[in-house]
Amino acid sequence: MINSRAYASAVVIENKYIYLVGGLDHFSALDKIERYDLMLDKWFPVKLKLPKKIAKLGIGKIDDENAIILGGIYGNEENDYNYLDEAHKINFKKLTINTLPSMKEKRILYPVVPNVGNKLYVLGGQFNSKCESFDLESGQWTEIQSYSDILPENDLQAFSLVIN
Repeated sequence: MINSRAYASAVVIENKYIYLVGGLDHFSALDKIERYDLMLDKWFPVKLKLPKKIAKLGIGKIDDENAIILGGIYGNEENDYNYLDEAHKINFKKLTINTLPSMKEKRILYPVVPNVGNKLYVLGGQFNSKCESFDLESGQWTEIQSYSDILPENDLQAFSLVIN
């Protein structure tokens, strides 16, 4: 990596690159994006910056050019931190970021964002059990069933997911 970074979110694009997005450098949130080229075995800085310095955000792959980033913790220059309900679409080929409608809930601590059937499902990453999905065609957020009935004491701040 280009800098000493901890807690960055990552996505694989075109099966050629791993992108690290946001994160923390010591205790400062970052607005940086870095790319690891799998063929060259080398890290490169990306000229595109996030709209804010964000750590612990969620990221979900849309297709081989695009991903959605959402939530996280915004840190300003004084290292004051705020929880975010924002969502942004990144096009890694064109190097653009577009703001999407805000989520219904603020998400921190790396929500998991699987893409299933043209919807991105946002699971965990907050201090309650609410879940939601983002319809890629309509651009709308919808609350989905909570997992509190099966995991009443678990807020799923951090977990892993496998889709089969």
